[in-house]
Amino acid sequence: EKDEVQIDALESELATVEFEGEYFDTHAHWQQGMSVVGPLAQRMQDHNIGATVLFSPSANAAQDYQQFLTTLTDPETTYLPFMSAPPPGPDLSTSLRSLYDGKENAFWGIGEWKPQTRQPDFNGERLSKLWSLAADLDIPIMYHPQEFQEGTVEPALANNPETTFLLHGYQMMGYGRESPGLGPTLPRLLKEYDNLYWQVDVGSMLSGRLLQFQEAPQFLDWYAANADQTVSIYQNILPELLTAAPNRIVWGTDIAQPWNLEKDVFSKLMSFTERLLETVPAEQQAAYRYQNALDLFGLTEASE
Repeated sequence: EKDEVQIDALESELATVEFEGEYFDTHAHWQQGMSVVGPLAQRMQDHNIGATVLFSPSANAAQDYQQFLTTLTDPETTYLPFMSAPPPGPDLSTSLRSLYDGKENAFWGIGEWKPQTRQPDFNGERLSKLWSLAADLDIPIMYHPQEFQEGTVEPALANNPETTFLLHGYQMMGYGRESPGLGPTLPRLLKEYDNLYWQVDVGSMLSGRLLQFQEAPQFLDWYAANADQTVSIYQNILPELLTAAPNRIVWGTDIAQPWNLEKDVFSKLMSFTERLLETVPAEQQAAYRYQNALDLFGLTEASE
């Protein structure tokens, strides 16, 4: 009974947070066995990141739910955990319910998910169960589509108007054409479907290097050689997306490995963001940095 009272208190703390900061990170990973939470809290404090969406391994919550909650409740740091889940098989809904029955109050969304093969169809039967579950729970679903799913993204948006889709991925920034850059499809989708949110996160803008490289020196060398060209590309793309959907474009880091949290590396992610914002009108900068994410999750700013 004491544990149940403690769990209720921890769930309540996770569910009733306020935001205070200049940035809201909508995309960060906490892999199984990865010591992220403490170092991440320090980087958040260094750069005035008021909240972070944390994609957490389902095994942590399933094995010791109370410890999972304790790890993520910190008076100095605001985490919004998302529920991960097994691959979308025929028994997807049953698998999710067995993992999270009674734990839904701790989670702010489902994801991140990413297809590992050329299946499944984004609008197919298996993933449709996932879209329906997110709608039933009234939480967003974070998914990383691949190029081969491009043609089925729009039907899924149209067929699931009650589902809030939070999507990202550098592969998809070339929507609608083969050459790199922003094709015509994504801005149109953002204009036509108000259930679509798009993350213009640093990891995607850096073409997945935070995951692909295995250590900080590799990344720092690559960044020194490529940052100027990369930021100039996205200085053109970001304003176009914000014009298409000024209230549904959100920022994030997409940290995925422990070395991503090294001070020199994380500082580069933030300086990249600051340079990116140089071309964004002042009234849209706050929307991208944090306000759109606050609206998405229904959070309020802390009182002065």
